[in-house]
Amino acid sequence: MRGDRTALGAFAALCLCWGSTFAPLKVVASAVPPLIAAGARFSIAGGVLLLWTLARHGRVRLSAGDAIRLAIPATLAVAANYGLMAWGIRRAPSGAGPSSTSPSCP
Repeated sequence: MRGDRTALGAFAALCLCWGSTFAPLKVVASAVPPLIAAGARFSIAGGVLLLWTLARHGRVRLSAGDAIRLAIPATLAVAANYGLMAWGIRRAPSGAGPSSTSPSCP
C-alpha cells in the first residue's frame, strides 16, 4: 500500500512539474528568442544535474570519446524537439496546439 502512495505522489509531482512548464515558456518566448531561451533552460538543467552527480559521487566517469558520442545525438534530439516547440509556442496562439490535435474537433 505504501508503494502505491509513493508512486501516486511521484506521478502527481511529475504532472505538476511537467504541466507547469508551458505557461512560463509562453512568457519567456515572447521576450527572448525561442532557441536562446530553450538553450538557456537546458544549460541550467544540465548544470544542476552535473552538480548533483558530483555531490553524490564525487566525480563523473566519462571519457572524451564517450562525451562526444553522447553530445551529438543528445544535442540534435534536444534542439529538434524543444527548439521547434519553443519556436511554435512563440508563433502559435495559446490554444492552437491542443485544439488542432484533439480528436473531438470537427
